[in-house]
Amino acid sequence: MNNVRVWRVLLIFLLIVLGGLYLLKKQDGKAINPFLPAAVRMQPQIELQFNEVVMQGRQKGTKRWNIWAKQVQISQDQQYVYFENHPRGSFYNLKDWSASASTTTTAVPAMVPPTINAPVPGYPAVPSPSPSYYTGKVRTADWTANRAEYDTYAESLKLQGNAVLVTDEKDELKTELLEYRTRQNSVAIPKKMTFLSHDKSRIAADQASADIKLEKLDLKGKVSVFSPMKNSTSSVFIKAEKIDCDRPAKVFLAREKVDILQEDTRIKTEAARYDQGAKITAIDVPVEVIQKPKNEPQTVLTGESLTMYHQEKRVLVEGDVKLVREGEKKEEKASKGGRNAKLRKALKKERTFITGDRMEYWTDRKDARFDGHVTAYQKEKRAEGDQSVVDNARGTIVMHGHVRLTQIKGDWLVRAKLVKKNPGDKEQKETLSSKATLTCDDLEIDQRSNDATATGSVVLRQKSKVATSDQAIFSDKNQTITLLENVRIKKEDTGEWMTAQKAVFHQDSEKFEAFGSPQKQAEAEFGLDKKEKKSRIVADEIRDDKKANQAYAFGHVKIKQEDVEIKAERARYDMLKKISTIDVPVEVLQKPKNQPQTTLTGKSLVMMHAQKKVLVNGDVKLVRQGNPNAQAPDPSRKEKLKTAFKKEDTVITGDRMEYWTDKKDAKFIGKVIVLQKEKKAEGDECFLDNAKGTITLTEKVKLTQIKGDWLVREGLVDDSTPDKDRDEAIENQSTVDCDKLVIDQKTNNALATGKLVTIKQKNKTAISKKTFYEDKAQTTTLTEDVYVKREDTGEWMKSQRAVFHHDKDRFEAYGTPKARVETEFGLDDGKKQ
Repeated sequence: MNNVRVWRVLLIFLLIVLGGLYLLKKQDGKAINPFLPAAVRMQPQIELQFNEVVMQGRQKGTKRWNIWAKQVQISQDQQYVYFENHPRGSFYNLKDWSASASTTTTAVPAMVPPTINAPVPGYPAVPSPSPSYYTGKVRTADWTANRAEYDTYAESLKLQGNAVLVTDEKDELKTELLEYRTRQNSVAIPKKMTFLSHDKSRIAADQASADIKLEKLDLKGKVSVFSPMKNSTSSVFIKAEKIDCDRPAKVFLAREKVDILQEDTRIKTEAARYDQGAKITAIDVPVEVIQKPKNEPQTVLTGESLTMYHQEKRVLVEGDVKLVREGEKKEEKASKGGRNAKLRKALKKERTFITGDRMEYWTDRKDARFDGHVTAYQKEKRAEGDQSVVDNARGTIVMHGHVRLTQIKGDWLVRAKLVKKNPGDKEQKETLSSKATLTCDDLEIDQRSNDATATGSVVLRQKSKVATSDQAIFSDKNQTITLLENVRIKKEDTGEWMTAQKAVFHQDSEKFEAFGSPQKQAEAEFGLDKKEKKSRIVADEIRDDKKANQAYAFGHVKIKQEDVEIKAERARYDMLKKISTIDVPVEVLQKPKNQPQTTLTGKSLVMMHAQKKVLVNGDVKLVRQGNPNAQAPDPSRKEKLKTAFKKEDTVITGDRMEYWTDKKDAKFIGKVIVLQKEKKAEGDECFLDNAKGTITLTEKVKLTQIKGDWLVREGLVDDSTPDKDRDEAIENQSTVDCDKLVIDQKTNNALATGKLVTIKQKNKTAISKKTFYEDKAQTTTLTEDVYVKREDTGEWMKSQRAVFHHDKDRFEAYGTPKARVETEFGLDDGKKQ
């Protein structure tokens, strides 16, 4: 609507009425109009009275106006002229007040009415106005009133009772009293007035006043302005106690109890400026905006100043901006949908606050943008950032720049029955009572699904727990928090941490998953208690099921603790029992500093962390790597033998193994085999006692020297001279059978015992109850019922003790008083023994 038309219509209306009165005042009373009837009897105060008056005015032959009145009276002193009995009038060929000034070459004088036939005696004649060369559209207007009164002395005109002015475009002004004051250059409408425009605009006020040109208007007392938007179904409705109108500038200044309404949006303030041409409202005092869509919660917006672009339906609010969105009061059933439905119901009940330095809001789209120190509150939750954008079509809220999301306290989750309180759960109690924060560069919240995505330098923090990543996704439907790219989670009080490319927290089931990538696996470091050193786990995927107190690792799993590394395809950890279980083939590597590597493999593994005990089952194999570069410190045969053993890998196999990590003791059970190059020891059980430094094999022990040529290679045996017995010993396998074999790792001494200890090599056999190898003395001693025999020659020897000196190639046999040494041998081939 163009409200300027209203004031132009008012102006024309006044020009029409005043033009006729001007003529009445200035013309000769004897010849007012040749068509007027003869005078009738008048009241004493009336000088002249005419009935059924028709007046017509022309200018240069052009019809300008008509006045119809049933009765016209002039007072005796000729001060007042009265138009009685519902006078009415029409005006023709008027300049189009809504047209551009460019269509007129010479303007028509604004306040000079056209003249009629002859001047009134005693009054100067009114000169004819300058001719008009107006070429634009011409207009007409009709007016009616119960009566009209013109004061010739005060030069004022009053229209009284049901005064109505209607233009040819059906613009209509209605009032009970209108007074035109020429000397004061003002127009007054002291009673209620209403203006209805053909374009459906409407103005109403209890009182109105204006300058004589109707350019400056002052409306008072329950003023209202209704202004529809061009090419739109929307409109602006303004209410105030006072409104000043600057008609040329097309500006309304509203004051006191200002209320501006557009569709479902209402603006309340004490002063506002409405630019009717630009369709802009400007407010520089505290303001309140209320929007209440149908069947939706009310939203209230406040600030220190406001600019509203009505055509765009856009609001700009600045200075301590605050938006309050009421929660839904209506109770809704949330029986379906489980925990996430309860969460949405709980959030809908809560009031939402958003504050900032500046806000831009689109009332039709319900989109908004907040700038500067933006803070959003809901119950125990607070979000902060440099900027926030609300996209109603997408149903999203996006916060940018230094975003910080705070869960002040989580006990409301218990009150909303989203979390079942467990008094015995220390971690739950800490989580619910502690403040949780999320910081990031950008945060996008989906209002329809309650999902959220945080990107850029994401940090999640609660008490001593900190999680960082490049991105975090919060899924309300799945009740998950997913961290993506460069994920790191740390407990600052214990130093425990985890890294991954992806981590998923399942809030409803209290499960946790971490995933690596082809380039980098998931990795975690943890301790079973404060005293124990940290363990580290690396895997393609790590899962944590808090309800079941179970943790899982999948894909290329590596568990590291100090110098020990465990490898498998999957592993499980019972957090309550503190037991790790691997039910797939497993490999354990131990590489102490400056010592050979030890490798242990098996089909499964159970580690009881509290007891510091490891069980390995199925095809157990332990390999202790030799040092091929080992060098003897001196050329003695003893040092050469030690060095030879150091060069060789030691392999122990069995069906099952038990290992104590604190004592470093180990026990192999079932078909135990110990291999070192060409040497092999077999038994049903093998126990490594770390404190004593011993290796003990029991039950059907068999020690085999598969081949002895390695002794020559290591320089332990000289083969430079011919020796048939030596060559035979080197080339042929030798064995020791006993019930028990104990090897002292500190001294390299060995003791074989049993009901019968048997040593064999090809056709040579030695039998005793005990066989003792002493590394320092380089001797092997057989004791108790010693019997040595050569099967090929039948030579034999019996004694109670026999000593073999390895370094000197010397042999000794000893008897007792009751059992002396006895032997049978031949001096040469072919002779009797």
